[in-house]
Amino acid sequence: MDFYEMLAQNYDNIFPFSQETADFITSLTPGKGRILDIGSATGKYISHYITKGYKAFGLEYCPKLIAYKDNTVVGDMNFLPFQEGFDTAVCMGNTLVHAAGYKHAHNILSGIYRLLKTDGKAVIQILNYEKILRQKPMFLPTIKTPQCTFERRYEYHGGKVQFIGTLISGSKKMKSEVILCPITPRELMDMSFESGFRQVLYYGGSKGEAFDMENSFALTAVLQK
Repeated sequence: MDFYEMLAQNYDNIFPFSQETADFITSLTPGKGRILDIGSATGKYISHYITKGYKAFGLEYCPKLIAYKDNTVVGDMNFLPFQEGFDTAVCMGNTLVHAAGYKHAHNILSGIYRLLKTDGKAVIQILNYEKILRQKPMFLPTIKTPQCTFERRYEYHGGKVQFIGTLISGSKKMKSEVILCPITPRELMDMSFESGFRQVLYYGGSKGEAFDMENSFALTAVLQK
């Protein structure tokens, strides 16, 4: 079973809408402008942005994840099927590390750069793989909701990370896995500048808190065209 197909029915329970994240994205987007959400999942953020008056569009690889279908395209982030002119492009939820390798990740950033207006911004959120590759944790924190439990395990194979997810809902237990390309903060910065971005700012989250290479669990990068 495809990893995100497994998660589809419980996705919004496991990864609930964050007003803080939505506010962070809209604060970067001038004048009710155009937002592209790459890896838009159920579409809860697209729906929110449209409700607030923004022109929002989404790209999602797994059709069964899509609940809000307006302005959403099924496709691969390696081939972004959109016209240029976005104020903000968003790739959250550790989506970029699902690239097949560093060359593919670089190509994705170059594609995002192409779609942005002059002075547009890209927001990339991944985990801090500098810390993860150094400490090599076997497990990420388990996510528990009233509806389900999502257990997350990592295995390390050379330069790749195997992410093994186990979803427990009632009497059902499903397991799936995906290979990740663990992009470090240094590698992301290099890819960003090589793709043409002229400024890269790192944060530890959506509140604008400082990113700590040694201790931050996640990385939110704002790339300025």
